Amino acid sequence: MNSTFREAGEPSLKEIILLNPYTEPDSPDDKQSIMDIKARTAKGEILNVEMQLFNPYHMEKRTLFYWSEMYYHQIPRGGNYNTLQKCVTINILNYSCLPNERYHSVFHLREDHTGIACANGVRCSDEGAQR
Repeated sequence: MNSTFREAGEPSLKEIILLNPYTEPDSPDDKQSIMDIKARTAKGEILNVEMQLFNPYHMEKRTLFYWSEMYYHQIPRGGNYNTLQKCVTINILNYSCLPNERYHSVFHLREDHTGIACANGVRCSDEGAQR
C-alpha cells in the first residue's frame, strides 16, 4: 500500500487498523457490501483495498459504490460534515480495466476545464496488469 501512496504523492502509512469489511444495508432492500480489506489510517482516513483476479465487469461502478458507502457511513444522523475523513480505494487487478498502458492510475473528483478539486477527500487508485 505504501508504494501506491508514495506514487500518488501521499506520505507513507505508519499504521492501519483493520475494520469490519461488512457494510450493513440501511433497509432490507439495500445491497450489502463486503470489502476485501477495510482499514483506518492513524490520520483517520478510511481505506478499501479490492483484489480481483478476473474481470467482474463494471469495476468502476463497484469502486464508486464502495467508496460512497465508506464516505456515507462515517457520519451519523445530525452529524457535522466537517468530520468526514478522506476515503481511499485501492484496486489491485490482474487485468487492465482502463484504455491505457499504465499499471497505476489515480483518480480524483475534479472540474473538467479548470482541474479544481470538488473535494480533497476523494481518491481512487487502480493498479492493474499492463497490456
